[in-house]
Amino acid sequence: MLASEFEACPSCNNANETPTHLLLLCDCAWKVWSAILAWWKFEWICPPNLLALLQFWNSFKIKSLERLLWLGCFYAVMWTIWTSRNEKVFNNKAFVVEEIIDLSKTRMAIWVKRKFDVKDYSVDDIKRCLEGVRKVKL
Repeated sequence: MLASEFEACPSCNNANETPTHLLLLCDCAWKVWSAILAWWKFEWICPPNLLALLQFWNSFKIKSLERLLWLGCFYAVMWTIWTSRNEKVFNNKAFVVEEIIDLSKTRMAIWVKRKFDVKDYSVDDIKRCLEGVRKVKL
């Protein structure tokens, strides 16, 4: 498929839908990533592509539960943006940035809690008090 044959991005309708645009460069995706990073108390400059985003995400040398939460966040955001895109394309559901942010946080907390048997904190605890949970040693 030629670049000129791509469909418009279902989130913004301002650019061709490519993986990099949809998951990173689209204004909606950028707002989601920025909000997630602000939740982590990070400021960032949007990387130019998905590989650079993955390298940025993996560059932090953090340990224990904090690392699991950090990596879980990356995958939760990617998955939530992708499934939100599909909801828009196949079910005409609005792409609502605030919902995607909240669902990304919830997914990350659920995945990490279940996968690593984090008993001391609920999903809501993790979402509400990420700063405190990040300091816990497994």
